[in-house]
Amino acid sequence: MEIHNLHRVALYTEGDVGRPKAEALAEALLRLDPGAEVEPRVAHLDPGLARKLVGRADLVVDGLDNMETRYPLHDACLKHGIPWIYTAVLGTAGMMMAIVPGRGPCLRCLFPSPPLPEAPTTAVTFPGSISISPFLITYRWITRSRTPKASRASRTGAERSSRVSSLA
Repeated sequence: MEIHNLHRVALYTEGDVGRPKAEALAEALLRLDPGAEVEPRVAHLDPGLARKLVGRADLVVDGLDNMETRYPLHDACLKHGIPWIYTAVLGTAGMMMAIVPGRGPCLRCLFPSPPLPEAPTTAVTFPGSISISPFLITYRWITRSRTPKASRASRTGAERSSRVSSLA
């Protein structure tokens, strides 16, 4: 955890600076719900680890800060048929999409290959209305009150806000 990350996630504090993000976040979540089952992992998410972890999941919620790591996650979700809430932000623009394997387009439908290494990286600071969207979709999925809708992406930013349907 670096000091410039503190404003991005409300659960981090100055005491977390210098610690692995996964461990700091796990402790914060357990403070909120001591009975929760939280398994922090401090590791590079390569294709093998992605397949292993995703295979044990019911739903994947993306909090990654770069596009390159999303591709092994994407491939593992498709392989195991696990829904994935994709969220990315760059500057003042953001995008969120529920990816439900077999029910709509996937990440590679939007971005066939990872960006070049010199491309700007994403952050997980959610601007404006996109900040609540991943939470609401995740909550509905967990409580089984609603299955994530596929084929719909939401974009928001300083210059525009829109919903894009039927991306495939």
